[in-house]
Amino acid sequence: MENRMMDSKEAGFTLIELIMVIVILGILAITALPKLNDLRGNASAAATSGVAGALNTAFSTNYSAFFADSNKGVAVNASTQLCNDVAVTSAGGILQGGLPSGYAMVSAGASSGVDCRVAGTTLACLVSGPNSSSASVTLVCTG
Repeated sequence: MENRMMDSKEAGFTLIELIMVIVILGILAITALPKLNDLRGNASAAATSGVAGALNTAFSTNYSAFFADSNKGVAVNASTQLCNDVAVTSAGGILQGGLPSGYAMVSAGASSGVDCRVAGTTLACLVSGPNSSSASVTLVCTG
């Protein structure tokens, strides 16, 4: 009978080994969670910068298209042009689909707008997105 007890080997982990694994996992979780929480803010800022980049491209393309053929682009020539004007942000304006939901655009510098009757005049705009993220955009007047 003694031989049987000596030959049988127990398989598994000891309690100390299991506790050490739990402690190591806890330490990893403590160091990783703050980094994961910060990613949400970074993602919002990146999304707002992406929208701002798309707006800059749309404004530049509109300016070029208007000068190539005035029937192709949208005229941005108001005497007091604002960034959130219907000609800029509406579905029929420069932004074909309008601004994405959750985003707004306002004039950054001159809150009363600029005179866009002169071609090439620029208007600084500010795009605000989720989680208070913002990015700058430049609207180019067509005159």
